Amino acid sequence: MKRTFLIMLLAAASVFAAGQGSVSAWQSFGGAMGESPEVTVLESDQNHMLLEISIPGFWLYDRPAEGIAWSCVELPGCNPQGRVGLPDLPSVVELFALPFGTGAVVTVEEVSSTTYQNMEILPRQTPDIDMAHTPFPFVISDEFYQGGESYPSANVEIDSEGIWAGLNIARLVVNP
Repeated sequence: MKRTFLIMLLAAASVFAAGQGSVSAWQSFGGAMGESPEVTVLESDQNHMLLEISIPGFWLYDRPAEGIAWSCVELPGCNPQGRVGLPDLPSVVELFALPFGTGAVVTVEEVSSTTYQNMEILPRQTPDIDMAHTPFPFVISDEFYQGGESYPSANVEIDSEGIWAGLNIARLVVNP
């Protein structure tokens, strides 16, 4: 009896230690569980670059915050790029060198997509810092969450054009 109670207590402790929202499910688009997105350069010369971005799947789980069970999405090897208060969705980010005197222009040739309905994605929160501080407040864009628009608005964008270590660079941000 004592041993059974101890096993039950340990099992309960492990459930509480893991916390609510710790159970995740891999949503596969044909890739292996936990596989990272793949960016393949199909063509590249002085005038253009043609890429293929493959998303093998993503992790989907629930996480409680502010009394709501929010849906969370994780893409292996990727981080969110959006503003605090908007949906916390990961992006595939690549840094590319550009020939001097040129600028980056993106054209999307083909998109294959799947739509998930009735999900409330957790808003991105203020990134934590590695020093003692009072907890940051929960931030949500009421305007966005009360509206009916999709997020993000663009599948692909270019940002952070500049020069780094003598190279003309730009950042490609793909929002799957």
